Amino acid sequence: MPKLRFPEFNIEWEKKKLGDIVDFYKGKGISREDLSDNGTPCILYGELYTTYGEIIDNVVSKTNLDIDFFMSKANDIIIPSSGETAEDISCASAVLLDNIALGGDLNVLRPKENIDGSFLSFALNFAKKYDIAKVAQGASIVHVYADSLKQLYINVPSLQEQQKITNFLSTINSRIKTQEKKIENIEEMKKGFMQKIFSQEIRFKDKNGEEYPEWEEKKLENIVELITSNLSIANALSNGQYLLYDANGIIGKTDKKVGLQYISIIKDGAGVGRLRLLEEDTYFIGTMNGFISYTENIKFLYYFLNQMDFKKYVVGSGIPHIYFKDYKTEKFRIPILEEQEKIANFLSLFDEKIETEKKILEVLQEIKKGLLQQMFV
Repeated sequence: MPKLRFPEFNIEWEKKKLGDIVDFYKGKGISREDLSDNGTPCILYGELYTTYGEIIDNVVSKTNLDIDFFMSKANDIIIPSSGETAEDISCASAVLLDNIALGGDLNVLRPKENIDGSFLSFALNFAKKYDIAKVAQGASIVHVYADSLKQLYINVPSLQEQQKITNFLSTINSRIKTQEKKIENIEEMKKGFMQKIFSQEIRFKDKNGEEYPEWEEKKLENIVELITSNLSIANALSNGQYLLYDANGIIGKTDKKVGLQYISIIKDGAGVGRLRLLEEDTYFIGTMNGFISYTENIKFLYYFLNQMDFKKYVVGSGIPHIYFKDYKTEKFRIPILEEQEKIANFLSLFDEKIETEKKILEVLQEIKKGLLQQMFV
């Protein structure tokens, strides 16, 4: 029995084979190249990784493809039949809509009587995720087949209890989506202000209400100093004095530090050109460079350089690279230091709000995780 149940239910859950409670089908056709602005609503297998969660009640894609589609029935569950890793492939979504075209590389599970598709989706995503990963086959491309899924056992309560669990978890999901949308709206607002500020459509005034001087044109090499690193992941320590970063985040510690707040930029590999504002008592590995400035506000420069298109300087056919020598002469118009500080402080308010809302989102996600651990077996 699960640790957490609604008090009105006390009948034991039944252990059933998945193949006995759902019928299996396969999606048909439809690739990303077949999508269009109008036509038949559809779901592609890749969207289960990027777009949808346990429940699909709104479809984002359409296609004008003229084929005999496999169409959904409300309450269907879909599971990818191929992916890059066994963990990726171990995800399920309940489709609550009729007549949605289900693309190829999708296992379609159509519940029989007394099975709620949304409940089954939650159960497969949590209680049976590891079991699905275990039956996945393949190396570079991993597959999961209906014959393997049919053999999985799943614990199922009465239909009424399934629906009660689904409604409760859907409420949690709705709250999480609302929080995600709130963060997205703040980020969009920040983006809009940045565009207007850096195009000088919006200007700040000094403490006397007077206009600041016109922005002055400067080259990047004249406003920042380049810092390089010869450290690698292998140089990460467990007991160093300062945090060490790679392209994805903290990887350990080091006894080196920059000494000033600085901007890091990825110069090699995935994410090339991506910037991060880092604190003075940190360091970075050799796939990145750093920028410091003795004349400008570094936080302003971080926001400002995020408007720059570094992709046009990328070279290399295999692993992409960018070199400071190629973009150091890029010219900018920037304000005096006092206006830079006002701009940086203003935009920092958005970052602080975003960070606060992200912490709330993390709490909600942890609550959901804890509930899933106690509500399923």
